[in-house]
Amino acid sequence: MGPPRQKGDHHARHRHRVRPDDAAISRRDLPRARDEDRYDDATGVFAPDATVFDEGTTYSGTEQIRAWVARSSTEYTYTSTRIGQDVADDSRAVVLVRLDGNFPGGTATLRYQFELQDGLITRLAIEV
Repeated sequence: MGPPRQKGDHHARHRHRVRPDDAAISRRDLPRARDEDRYDDATGVFAPDATVFDEGTTYSGTEQIRAWVARSSTEYTYTSTRIGQDVADDSRAVVLVRLDGNFPGGTATLRYQFELQDGLITRLAIEV
């Protein structure tokens, strides 16, 4: 949800495998890449058959997820601040992000609930 804080100009053309011990990389880098319009980087941390649940809609597979990243990154202007995380194990984590911007309400705290397998995000649910 919302456009980037700044524009990025790096566009990777490959899938970013994350080793289980580096699973935090995908949790940290996804919101940043999304905020910076680095859609290929943001999409590259997802498994080909991954799903994203955001604002009542489920996006499945790389094409739908990339379209979701692009749309949600330009819908509003906002800043994001990571305010916490809970890592259950190498396959599950929750990251809390505070958004301040021009969307209805102006401030929101989002829960990014990640599921990972073989170093890629297989499921992401974003809840307020």
